[in-house]
Amino acid sequence: MIRLGLIIILMGMISQGLWTQQDTIAKNKIKIMKKHLLITVFFLFCLTISTCYSQSLIESGELYQKLNGIINAMPGSGGNNYVEPNITEMSTWEQMLESLWEKDFTTATSLASQLNYDLIEFTDDTYGEVYYVLQTKAINGNYWGTYVFNPYSCQTNLVIQSPHPKYDSNTGKQGASVFENVGAAFFMLAGTHRCNSPTFTSCSGTTSSCGNSEAYRISDMAHNVNSIFQITHQFLYDKIPDVYTIQLHGFSWNSSLPHIIMSNGTSMQPIGEDKLSELGMALSNIDTSLLHGLEHITPSLPLSGSTNTQGRYTNGSANPCTVSAAFNSGRFFHLEQEYSKLRASSDQWIKMSMALNQVFRNVDIDETSLETGCYSAKDTLTSSTTIANPEIVNMEAGSCIKLQAGFETMQGADVMIQIDSCGL
Repeated sequence: MIRLGLIIILMGMISQGLWTQQDTIAKNKIKIMKKHLLITVFFLFCLTISTCYSQSLIESGELYQKLNGIINAMPGSGGNNYVEPNITEMSTWEQMLESLWEKDFTTATSLASQLNYDLIEFTDDTYGEVYYVLQTKAINGNYWGTYVFNPYSCQTNLVIQSPHPKYDSNTGKQGASVFENVGAAFFMLAGTHRCNSPTFTSCSGTTSSCGNSEAYRISDMAHNVNSIFQITHQFLYDKIPDVYTIQLHGFSWNSSLPHIIMSNGTSMQPIGEDKLSELGMALSNIDTSLLHGLEHITPSLPLSGSTNTQGRYTNGSANPCTVSAAFNSGRFFHLEQEYSKLRASSDQWIKMSMALNQVFRNVDIDETSLETGCYSAKDTLTSSTTIANPEIVNMEAGSCIKLQAGFETMQGADVMIQIDSCGL
């Protein structure tokens, strides 16, 4: 016998005209039929989250436009707006993240306020998706960054990061777009230009991004362990099973280099799956003129991200500030992108979304040990889908549906899935 775990999203059906927004209501059911077998499953979420949880601030609109506005208003180079958090503030932030992750929004709101942050329940009007946005208050802002949590994401093990939204042109806007399009669990956006502060970090490495070759600034979120950005990365890496961090960068291209330089933050070979190589192939298949290079295949490539403190943490460094990676976990993607092919506009950003959706989309059915629960998947679901091979189930993912215990079918059997709305 094989036990099947499935997740289904209705967003794809909205875009295909198979589901109207009016039909997307608090509870939906799926009839799964094989001969005389009928199993009913229900959504485990409230589409109108504000009816489920107490929340201090409620907003709606288009999430991308909100984030775009934050990026456009972000302090630039040399403004000295960035305020480095102290140990107590970083500890409080971690407590707040724990409450947020547990969906204790009341406690998370209170802790965020102590740090001069708002926790905003934001409903995206396009598809009715609900996000939780951590945004610094306008008065006495500390500019630690903006953080977006999707508690009902389809790609529950993907985190999108934009540590240099101003200087690596368009990577903040690209990150916001990719986050929505792939349904990632979390988006991390730096709060200022990387050169905003004149103060240097004690972390190893140098850069010429702010002028002459010098140490990194404390406002450079990819190279400072004493930051909310770093604390958030570490929390998510420790909290989410099998998490992959996608960190978007940009570089000045010349014809001797590939259009995207891809690294896990080290030139060592990855342990386990090499999904970075899969992503490179997916990008090159989407745009056949796009050349990709991999640091663990061609160590002579520049911009390896070896001093990146998020990458070092992910790769087992004993001290991410000063000590290099101990191994290559394969779970940190440092992506240096040429401008015209990948960063110039939304027409180019979609390539990264499409490639990530190809690489991170399959639910593998374990014949002996898969438990009933929520699983992430990405593929196309029509109004009626037959699973000819139950060993691999690919479906459009988004909001989790949990199968009730006891759902089983013989190996090789066909399973017909019919989607109905069932009212409140």
